[in-house]
Amino acid sequence: MTYRFHEEVRALLRDLARLGNEHLALARAELRLALGQVVRGIALLVVAGGLLAGVLLFAPVVVTLVLSLWIPLWAAALLIFLLSLLGVVGAAWGGIRRLRAAKFVELRSVLREDLQWIRDLLRSSRESGPSEP
Repeated sequence: MTYRFHEEVRALLRDLARLGNEHLALARAELRLALGQVVRGIALLVVAGGLLAGVLLFAPVVVTLVLSLWIPLWAAALLIFLLSLLGVVGAAWGGIRRLRAAKFVELRSVLREDLQWIRDLLRSSRESGPSEP
């Protein structure tokens, strides 16, 4: 093996180390982004739980009684129940959507590209072999 081949191997190892460090930085950035989406999703689920507690407790009774001044009591109760249920489902759906959106799509594609680059590099180095002076 020649000095030039050793230098090429060292350069390749430096490049691979730099590539690994850049992937770690990308993974950290995507993890922060995904974590933010997860926290927002959980917050929306907590809001949905609070809405559910309000729906199941005092507020609907009061609003139903007030509405019963203008419409029949059964219609007021049904209207309040349906509106409350719609609010809870909407908040829960928003929270679940945010939780599902937390994915590492960019990191996967970059890792696949770099893996292909390394395979091509190794294939070309095997085909050329070490050069003798």
